[in-house]
Amino acid sequence: MGQEQSPEGRWSNYASLGYAILAGKELGYTDEQITDLVRAINSNFDMKTVDEAKKIYTDSLY
Repeated sequence: MGQEQSPEGRWSNYASLGYAILAGKELGYTDEQITDLVRAINSNFDMKTVDEAKKIYTDSLY
């Protein structure tokens, strides 16, 4: 059985959105673009499980 992750390593929707905001700012997105990005990500939290989202990422070219 795997080790339990530290509290900092546990899944957090808020942390994910924070990373998205940081990335958007780093890429020079406008506040409106960042808002759209955060809303789009936030809506997908209800549509996909963490495992489904992980598979989408690991199967992608990104």
